[in-house]
Amino acid sequence: MKYPVLGLAACLASLTAPTLAAMEMDLATGPQDLRASFELLNKLYDEHRVVHPDATGEVTLIGRYWDIGIRLTGDVAIDGDHTTPDSTHTFETVRITGRIDYLIEIQDYVQIIPFVESKTYPHITGAAPFNWAGADVWYLTPIEGIELGGSAAYNLFDNTDYQGHDNHWIGTIGVRELYQDAPIDFIAWQTVDLASRSYHEIISGADTQGITTLNIGGQLTLPLPWEETWATLMVEGHWWLGSDDKDALELAGTDPGEIVFGIGFEYRAD
Repeated sequence: MKYPVLGLAACLASLTAPTLAAMEMDLATGPQDLRASFELLNKLYDEHRVVHPDATGEVTLIGRYWDIGIRLTGDVAIDGDHTTPDSTHTFETVRITGRIDYLIEIQDYVQIIPFVESKTYPHITGAAPFNWAGADVWYLTPIEGIELGGSAAYNLFDNTDYQGHDNHWIGTIGVRELYQDAPIDFIAWQTVDLASRSYHEIISGADTQGITTLNIGGQLTLPLPWEETWATLMVEGHWWLGSDDKDALELAGTDPGEIVFGIGFEYRAD
């Protein structure tokens, strides 16, 4: 078993002691869509690690025109730590994510969504360690509201100063359940993530490959009194499954399980 936590993982571990690495749970709609949201999270969890352990504000802009989608997300520490110059300070930007995708849809049967996505963590480094290219696939089962999904992505490059292997593979398999009965809009999901050996090594520190985490979550969306505005309540749990990964994380002083919850405000243009 190999337990060093390398590169970005070392920086993330120092903060605590990864909406999901690849697959997006949001329902992609087309041919046109425009949404803006703000969500207050109890912590920022990304790439199977806690990036910021306290309250975080997340601003997201989603646009889709003729099936070409753009998602821009920025996360800011609301509850910062000012004990040292290297601490994450209040209102410091902790993550910026940009994603471009294309919605290929056979109505009422399947969605295929190829994407490219780049992430940077400004409070650690201005460079982007994760630059994914991949695809999500959702199959609409004959049971109304039940969809089966899968995702795979490849990290094209790591432009930080990390000297190890940076061309990681990640994947997700799972199911989501959608329930809509005005005014209630609810989505739940259960997924299992997988990754290559190099990804395990930089995130958990274990010399293994295959399953990373089990993820279970849900989001409730309710209309607000103002036209085209909505409130969201979200909760999600993430648990590492492999014994080598859990041993490595516990050795580094990191909890192998995390619960994330958030409350948000969303605007949807007609």
